[in-house]
Amino acid sequence: MGINKTKFTTTKIFAANLLLCFAMTLQTQTAPTDSDLVFSDKVQTKFDFSNAPSVIVANIEELYSAVNNPQNAGSQIVIAPGVYMLSVNDAANMPRPNGGRLELQENMSLQGVVGDRSAVVIEAINLPASSYKAPTIGRTGAIRMGRGSNSIEWLGVRNARQGSANIETELVSPGTAYIRIAHIASSGSERGIDLRNVGETLAGRVIEAQIVDNDLYENTFGIGEGLRIVNNAGANGGVISATLSGNRSHNNYIGLLVENNGSSLARISISSSGDRFFENGLGALVGAGLSSGDLANGNTVNFTAKETSFENNNGFSLFDVGGLVIIGGENVSFPNGTSNNNVNVSLSACTMQNNQLVDLAAIGARSNPKSIGSPGTNNHVTLDISNASTQNRLKQFFMNSIPDLLGLMNTVTVINH
Repeated sequence: MGINKTKFTTTKIFAANLLLCFAMTLQTQTAPTDSDLVFSDKVQTKFDFSNAPSVIVANIEELYSAVNNPQNAGSQIVIAPGVYMLSVNDAANMPRPNGGRLELQENMSLQGVVGDRSAVVIEAINLPASSYKAPTIGRTGAIRMGRGSNSIEWLGVRNARQGSANIETELVSPGTAYIRIAHIASSGSERGIDLRNVGETLAGRVIEAQIVDNDLYENTFGIGEGLRIVNNAGANGGVISATLSGNRSHNNYIGLLVENNGSSLARISISSSGDRFFENGLGALVGAGLSSGDLANGNTVNFTAKETSFENNNGFSLFDVGGLVIIGGENVSFPNGTSNNNVNVSLSACTMQNNQLVDLAAIGARSNPKSIGSPGTNNHVTLDISNASTQNRLKQFFMNSIPDLLGLMNTVTVINH
């Protein structure tokens, strides 16, 4: 087939205001049903805990004891069926380590019941705001991982309402952090999963991640994101490489957010296969750089999706709404806050339909609000689309800059196969 390559140089600015509209109605939310199918994904050696020693736990005290014991580094914690209520104090009313959070030791994994993600539930509703305060990080999540090779599989995590997420990934040990999160259900928090480098202490940190066959739903506290992948708040030079496969993110405010937020010279690479982002306010936002207090310059994001769907996103979101929104550089702080950012998106056989306002939008650079002035210069979006199932019927919006000032050199290039 022929290739149609279009570079957008002029578009009416008033259309940009559509992207800033709020959806006013919160859609009725329903919990997912579990197919109970064991996902046959390929597990790399660094995520294989089959030869690791197992520690079997059957109640909350045993779970805390196993996870908090440094001698269990390198072990697989196998959790018996049940609901495990996290708490700030133990049965003797003594403070638990880490405010009652679960913080995985180096090379530790958590394993529920294979084939049934509902059999083991980590319940965080009783943790107060003080439990989520972490040194140098600020607010964190109910479960933290990131030391060496960590894995969480086949369980549910819910209701970290006072925290930043049900699952966070900013624990540090030397070398690359290998993160695997698979076959879980995560709900009732600000974020279901937060895959991140955050703060100056994590500048330059490298994460390799597998995010496989997860149900991320009804995360509607705060910003309300099913899955966030981000170098955040001064994590300059951070690198995240993530493989997403067979996930379902729905009934959140935002299904997926990928961005370098307040960080520079950072890089994120995402491969998505067969993921579904549906019944959110916004299906997904993929952005190279966001200036929200700190500069976001010189970042790169590569996002490749095959047979991934962005459908029926008609709920509430605090920010953009619709199917898939792509932004090279976004500035919400001060003039010229974001420059020299690049986002490259490839969509193959993806479905985008029945979304509010837009199915697909791409903006080279944006100040939000426009009154800030120039968003910055030399921000670029390259969008390659092939075999989109609804390509000819898409509600699309493309614009180089908002506001569209002369000389900014921000661009959107769209290639249709």
